[in-house]
Amino acid sequence: MNSTPFFLRKALLPKALFRAIEGSGEKLFLLDCPNEVIKEVTEIPADLDFTINVPAFVLNDCVRRDMFSVWSASKRLEVEMDGDKVSKMRALLVALDFFENEGLPLRNNFGARNFSIWLTRWREAVEAVKMVLVYKVFGRKLKISDLYIRRKVPEKT
Repeated sequence: MNSTPFFLRKALLPKALFRAIEGSGEKLFLLDCPNEVIKEVTEIPADLDFTINVPAFVLNDCVRRDMFSVWSASKRLEVEMDGDKVSKMRALLVALDFFENEGLPLRNNFGARNFSIWLTRWREAVEAVKMVLVYKVFGRKLKISDLYIRRKVPEKT
């Protein structure tokens, strides 16, 4: 949270509850990004964006290794949320990935190391601009099959 810019933390990041499930019961941890609060709680707050149920050993392992990028992919968690809160969950996962890949704090993106990385990925930026122009500005309907190159298959003789 300290590495995330104030305006992004306030606007995008969630207020979430982690329910760490262990053999002897469960522990509740509040992650309140907008107010920069992480603490153990005994009662579930009413104004949460979502709740994440996760085995305590998985959460402990992610914290110990400072590695949350594998956390959601591991399928070892269950998320309880209303449909309109998906963007908050996505923002949290993106922020965690960005932090782990040294993209946060944002000043890290302007160093020599990241500059060379961005140079090798210029095609992605060009493709993103192209897609915005074609599908948003010019209003072409997106058909997934149009994104792939079609090659004529030679006939067998």
